[in-house]
Amino acid sequence: MEQTQKRRGCLWIGGTLFGVSLLVGMISQTVNRPATDQTKPAASSTAPVDRHHNPADQIKILSYSASKGGFDNVMILSMKLRNDNPFVVKDFQIVCANYAPSGTELPASFGTLYEKLEPGETRAFKKINLGLMPPDSSSFKCAIAVAKQVEPG
Repeated sequence: MEQTQKRRGCLWIGGTLFGVSLLVGMISQTVNRPATDQTKPAASSTAPVDRHHNPADQIKILSYSASKGGFDNVMILSMKLRNDNPFVVKDFQIVCANYAPSGTELPASFGTLYEKLEPGETRAFKKINLGLMPPDSSSFKCAIAVAKQVEPG
């Protein structure tokens, strides 16, 4: 009986470590992957896609706040965004740098907000799940790393 419980505990720990490793690998691939939609020329577009322009540069974060969810290890973000681009933008990749009380930078939290913003639109978004955050995180700073231009049509 005790041997079976030890085996189950080892399997649970091994499965959890494998799952976390898989998640970290997926996040690193997503962050390092170039956004291919931004390099394609827009077909019959009134505002051509600039290959060297990231639409996220013109997305302004007007305010944001975060809370802990799950077992106090998941970052839940609320933010207010404004689209200063002359075109519709979607799929905002959010990166939040986490900091320890000493000021040491900890691993970042990542997530994608699958929404659209019209040109000039301002909107608040609540309860954006950014996944796991370091347990020692006491402060953070967020940015929109990538956003995609919606091609007309």
